[in-house]
Amino acid sequence: FCFQFQGFGPQGLASTHGHHHPHGGHGYCPGDPMNQGKNALLAGNDADTTGDDARTARDDARATRYDARAARDDARAVGDDARAVGDGARISRNNASLRFWNAATLLNGSVNRSKCETPFSD
Repeated sequence: FCFQFQGFGPQGLASTHGHHHPHGGHGYCPGDPMNQGKNALLAGNDADTTGDDARTARDDARATRYDARAARDDARAVGDDARAVGDGARISRNNASLRFWNAATLLNGSVNRSKCETPFSD
């Protein structure tokens, strides 16, 4: 007679490749003509599972692509941040040099005025 290995067949609940198999394991005798319909059902379920596995593999590949795209975006953001820091430093340097030239111009003007001399006087 036949044993019903509920949940412990090669495609049963004990080894599902990450999927739940509703038929719960291969509990049939291949040589028994009474089980031909059941065999066909199980083969259909296994085909469904193979389809699920293929879909999962595609989803994993898509997720990997998304991760790679996210990593590129992160790298781009880091580059943008570095550029922004560089721009900030450049702006600070420019502001400092402007302040220096403004101070020098003011100082120069006050020194000239303090001499109380009119230019080009004979």
